[in-house]
Amino acid sequence: MYPDYPEWHKMTRPANENPRLQGNPFYDTLYRNLGVRPLVEGKSAAWRESLFLESLYTGRDNPFQEGIRRGKWKYIRMYDGKDQYDEADVDFTGRKPEFEMLFDLASDPGECNNLIQSHAGSPVLADLRRECAEQSAAINRRREEFKKLVDVQRRADPVPAGAKKKPNRR
Repeated sequence: MYPDYPEWHKMTRPANENPRLQGNPFYDTLYRNLGVRPLVEGKSAAWRESLFLESLYTGRDNPFQEGIRRGKWKYIRMYDGKDQYDEADVDFTGRKPEFEMLFDLASDPGECNNLIQSHAGSPVLADLRRECAEQSAAINRRREEFKKLVDVQRRADPVPAGAKKKPNRR
């Protein structure tokens, strides 16, 4: 169980009173841009209907993954991942997923029964695919905007050219 602190907002100071938060980009993003401010101030706020999920971790042969959680539904699609990838590798516009999953979390909270085949052609699946594609395109646009503001440099390859990469041990 997680502790319940219904009045945790009273334990924090506003940013203008807290020097550790002044000018902090994380604070600005979380508090101002993501709409957390009403919750911190103890006010009610409208909740979004869905949540976009993305995992770009590709170590140990994990695929790129993205999906949507909305209501009782969870849709996930996967694409072949690679260790050193560029922005173009995570732009899935127009690409067919390698694998898809659809779960009804109300009847299958353990996500054991993939419903992708039984719901092929259904309005639910079509809507989740559409929303996932829209959110994916939106996050790619935000990445491009971010790169205009910040000099983003690619990390050096941890394995020098010509060297053999050690196999993953499981």
